Amino acid sequence: MSGLKFFRFSSLTALVLSAAAFILPAGTAAQSLSNEFINVRTDHSTGRFMIKTTGGDPSMETDDNKNLLYEDIPPTSFTTVRIDGKNYIFGSQDGKFIMQPSQQGDNLIATWEIKGIEITQTINLVSGITTGNPDNMQIKYFIKNNDKNPKEVGLRVLFDTLLGWNDGAPFSIPGAGSVTSETEFYGSDIPDFWYAIDSISNPTVKSQGRLSGMDLTKPDYLAFACWSRFSDNPWKIDIKAGKTFKRNPFSPLDSAVALFWEPKTLDPGKTISYMTEYGLFGTEVKKGPLLNVSISGPVVSVFYPFTIVCDIENGTSTKYAYDMSVRLKLPNDESLKVLNDEFKTAKLKPAEISKVSWSVLPGKMLSGPKEYTIEVTFWDQETRTPENMQTITLSRKILMIGFQEEENINMQLEELNRKIKAKNKNVTELNESSDKIKLNINNINDKLEISNTRLKELIDRLKAGDASDTAAGR
Repeated sequence: MSGLKFFRFSSLTALVLSAAAFILPAGTAAQSLSNEFINVRTDHSTGRFMIKTTGGDPSMETDDNKNLLYEDIPPTSFTTVRIDGKNYIFGSQDGKFIMQPSQQGDNLIATWEIKGIEITQTINLVSGITTGNPDNMQIKYFIKNNDKNPKEVGLRVLFDTLLGWNDGAPFSIPGAGSVTSETEFYGSDIPDFWYAIDSISNPTVKSQGRLSGMDLTKPDYLAFACWSRFSDNPWKIDIKAGKTFKRNPFSPLDSAVALFWEPKTLDPGKTISYMTEYGLFGTEVKKGPLLNVSISGPVVSVFYPFTIVCDIENGTSTKYAYDMSVRLKLPNDESLKVLNDEFKTAKLKPAEISKVSWSVLPGKMLSGPKEYTIEVTFWDQETRTPENMQTITLSRKILMIGFQEEENINMQLEELNRKIKAKNKNVTELNESSDKIKLNINNINDKLEISNTRLKELIDRLKAGDASDTAAGR
């Protein structure tokens, strides 16, 4: 890995390196996909990816032209392919490019081969599930075994996260809260997504990594740690609980996240694929004199369980919020349901952030736009009097689609099945009639065969008679 990463001690250095990504030597220019929200590029020499905002979130002015991943030459976000227990960096000189990193229509594509394993990386722009805008990049890997022998193949994708100039912004995990030190998740404990916000009230950039849902491939293992630890060890590291995102006590924070798909047996000629997303995170925010509240969730749901997250920040340096209650209010039509709609805490300290999440399930089969509300109540003084109680409400909309359409499809399928059954009945009746006709034909054939036999016998007798008459001179 490039040693340039360790010189990130000033904004000037970062600015120079960021600018350098646009002034590459001849023959090493980056390929790019860009729109009014984000810009995604791949390095021509290595195929490694970079992402930054263009206009970013339309409701924010602070996130224009901000990095979502650290930029270097080569980029510091990279992918490891593990083959039969050995690790190879995608795009390195250990292998060779079958297809050099290039833009093919709306995709950035590169195909690289190592040890008989062919890996195709495809990147395109997709709509963010919490924004509804094409402000996320989708990364897909297709891995094919061109060797004559089975191979054990695994994959690690490393994101060297960056929010503007903030290289150590904490991660947030639904159900687990803030992640500010080395943390790992396995199997069913892996969340559907993670997100990063450097401030609730005045964020610079808000990012999200989506791990599962729809066609995405949920990783087998998820780890958060200092980037240099992942860089030094291209596969797994020994996660040390409580260790900060620093290489050493004197270095700056440098957070990163790694997604792992454990090695699987890949037979000759077979292909396996993995897919994940990373980009902007959409929220609704309300600021108050004491608390600031942020909520997020998908803008569209096809009637699958989804997660709503709420971040509450005490924006003061001296005051407490007492007996805080956070309640989720769902539509009255029972289109959505949740097991536990309220969370309580004794008090929220100055500058403290509390995180709450709900797993929401589809209720009645009702499509259309829905709205849910977060209600935060608290006392701004230790004395609990009605005039001291404060309430903050914040709402967000979601479009529910799928069940009515599914009902119509089911009705159409039932009608089709009914028609098929009717046709099958007709076919059965026709077959029965056909069997009767065949039986009649067989009977006729039998009778014809008997008649033919008798006719032949008669002809033979007649011939014999003629012979007798001739012999007698008749």
